[in-house]
Amino acid sequence: MSSFVPFQQENEIRRKILRLYIKRTKARKLLNLKPTISLEDGLTELAEWVKTHDWGAIDLFEKALKELKEKRLAA
Repeated sequence: MSSFVPFQQENEIRRKILRLYIKRTKARKLLNLKPTISLEDGLTELAEWVKTHDWGAIDLFEKALKELKEKRLAA
């Protein structure tokens, strides 16, 4: 399967991303929103929360590789 995106679709994707960014920026200015925690601290806090709730990471690499081999998409 090709990752080719027709020019028209690519432009539409860019327009959607820009609209979302503009809406977020406008809301931030109108509501005077400012981050209260850094991304790094937020991710650390999320990881700690996940650990306390027994949500262990699930490694699905072998399963995915097996499926890819079955479909002849991996060697």
